[in-house]
Amino acid sequence: MGIVAVAACGDAKRPAPGALPLAMQSPGPTTLLRLPSHGGTVQAYRSGDLSKLDWQVAKVPAIRRVVGADLDQALVYVVDSARSLLAIDLRAKRVRTVRKGVRAAALSADGSLFVADTGGRVTSIGRRRTLQMDGTVPSEPGTLVGTQQGSLLVLPSAKRAGLTLITSDQPASKLDLPAGAAVATQQGDLVAVDAGDEVVLLDPSRPASL
Repeated sequence: MGIVAVAACGDAKRPAPGALPLAMQSPGPTTLLRLPSHGGTVQAYRSGDLSKLDWQVAKVPAIRRVVGADLDQALVYVVDSARSLLAIDLRAKRVRTVRKGVRAAALSADGSLFVADTGGRVTSIGRRRTLQMDGTVPSEPGTLVGTQQGSLLVLPSAKRAGLTLITSDQPASKLDLPAGAAVATQQGDLVAVDAGDEVVLLDPSRPASL
């Protein structure tokens, strides 16, 4: 059983809401969720023929970005247009506010949330603990990746070189990586950067691997 969340079609000028998360514990086997970029109803569809299912979550605000999905808790996390982090509960069919004033957010493979406030300060929110991270993310952070080791990666972008590693127990550090389109594994244990005529790989836990 699985569920894929997709953003609804809307204004072409709006930024893409982000990666499409895969979640378990869905309303039905292999189900698609349509998330309303301009607000409205989250609707479920059958993946085979895209027929509408008798499952929906009403009154969802306009969505700015999809953060990800917690496979165990059946929650899809999004940031709305008012910069609030919301959790869409697939079992209860309701929406709740996790935190307001959010600049960016990421979800690790183990379900931990990393939330940067409007000042860039980062908090890690686990199932039984909340930790203040020792570092900030830039005003336009690009891609954030939460690792299973409890750290947050700020990946390089086409306009910004370097990979920033933010943890809760030591000051943030910047690892040397070129500017370019970057991706990371779901666990955050390997980062790849398109550096033009080559692809640069780095294990953030072993900076000498560059």
